[in-house]
Amino acid sequence: KGGVGTTTAALNFATVCAKQNLSTVLLDLDTDSGDAACYVGLRHQYSLADVVENLEQLDQAMLEGFMVRDALGFHVLCAPQEVERSREITEQHLVEIGTFLIQHYDVIVVDGSRSLDPLLLSCMELSEMIFVLLSQEFPAVRNAQHYIAALSRVGYGQDAVKLIVNRYEKRGPLHVTMEQLQQTIGTAPFW
Repeated sequence: KGGVGTTTAALNFATVCAKQNLSTVLLDLDTDSGDAACYVGLRHQYSLADVVENLEQLDQAMLEGFMVRDALGFHVLCAPQEVERSREITEQHLVEIGTFLIQHYDVIVVDGSRSLDPLLLSCMELSEMIFVLLSQEFPAVRNAQHYIAALSRVGYGQDAVKLIVNRYEKRGPLHVTMEQLQQTIGTAPFW
């Protein structure tokens, strides 16, 4: 569900990793409205689409030229600002870029889109762990239930998928309890 804080969580996770001296890249894969760089006040000239256009000669120096670096030490590979350029990115491109990133960096954090589109699924194939972020709002819990079921159908079990409940409240008039959340989704939150 939109608005539960996935971009903020991704940025915070990248920050924690960078502070531990791990070479970290945040890949903004929200190709419709990616704004991870904006959240931390970064301006960017290049994007994932530029990396795709230069895959044949890509090396680490070129890649770092396409990314922006946050003052805290992590790199951001931004989503294209032009929707038509986003549509040129294929699953195979992301597998190649993801493999390259895995070989050259300690941590790659992907801020994905809300839909389980082929681009996001291709990144998940390379992932060690998938975090699904939700709040205690009924629509967020229901959407997380559907999302996790869809991930399960394509082969991602409870070992790979972890729930993170953002904006946790012990009591709230419009929120489900943690017990209700666990009963609905069928698994306890990771955090």
